[in-house]
Amino acid sequence: MYTILVVGAGYTGSAIGRLFVEKKQKVYGLTRSEASAKELKAQGIMPWIADLTKPETLQRLPKAHFVVICPAPDSRDEESYRRIYLDGVSHFLEAFKKNPRPHLMVYLSSTSVWADCGGEWVDETVEPNPGTTRQRILYEAERQVLRSGLPVAIFRSGGIYGPGRNRLQALREGRVSAIEEDEYMNLIHVEDIAALMPVIFKSAREGEIYAGVDDLPVKKSEYYDWLTSKLGISSVVKNRQGAAVRGKRIRNHKLKSLGYEFKYPSFREGYEDSF
Repeated sequence: MYTILVVGAGYTGSAIGRLFVEKKQKVYGLTRSEASAKELKAQGIMPWIADLTKPETLQRLPKAHFVVICPAPDSRDEESYRRIYLDGVSHFLEAFKKNPRPHLMVYLSSTSVWADCGGEWVDETVEPNPGTTRQRILYEAERQVLRSGLPVAIFRSGGIYGPGRNRLQALREGRVSAIEEDEYMNLIHVEDIAALMPVIFKSAREGEIYAGVDDLPVKKSEYYDWLTSKLGISSVVKNRQGAAVRGKRIRNHKLKSLGYEFKYPSFREGYEDSF
């Protein structure tokens, strides 16, 4: 039996934890609140209450063979990003160095470190071009993790969706703004992220970066046209005059070379059971 530590056991982290519980592994979930701790315990995940922004709460951490680091800020402002992704992750890494060296740590980053690429294809060989302060913070956090001296791999996650986190209710309630500028979206279902972790633990190489996206980059206009058609409501796409497409299309060849086949290779399969 292996011991897994999930740092930031929120929406994605708890899904990862549940998968390893199902595989009869010992799973700890680091969380800040008693309420979240109770939810984790109900899922078979052993809660470990600590706060990444308070180093004094990290002085004693559970030993683990594998670690997944996937914290989330309280809000989307720059200070919250710095507090969690730079200061908080740094505090955790320093504290964990007191423990036996793990086999591998996986840090969940974001594909947003590649900013607008005019719709071109990119992969891990393309240098990130963060355009906003938040994107620069995310990229610096990656480099901080890679410089830690610990055995780490970076998983740059695309837009995460799944049960309880999708656009259907917002569309039904008319809360989606009109889509007037098109761009490519790179998505991944939360269940695929969870199922990928055992594969990454087994086959990923230390110090490597993997683009965590499904097989199909999709234009935002196509995405919303498909969803609204399935819901039987009017499309929210307004500009169909061939405006320039922004964003980027991300290849997942490196990730799939580890031997993983996606359960949900595109958003269509991922949403099919939700209607």
